[in-house]
Amino acid sequence: MIQKELLGLKKKALALRREGRLDDAEEELKKGSILEHQLEEIENGSMPKAMHGTVGTGSK
Repeated sequence: MIQKELLGLKKKALALRREGRLDDAEEELKKGSILEHQLEEIENGSMPKAMHGTVGTGSK
């Protein structure tokens, strides 16, 4: 689940860069970085299951 969201954020960031919206693209990449960190913690078993969640993905 998180992996799909991460891929979606990266695709969105790439599309934003192509449009010249570099600040927005950078923001999406920051969200992706947070998700990657969470995914690593989950895979390593260091994050309690109750904390599994995603970064806010509300639309603008």
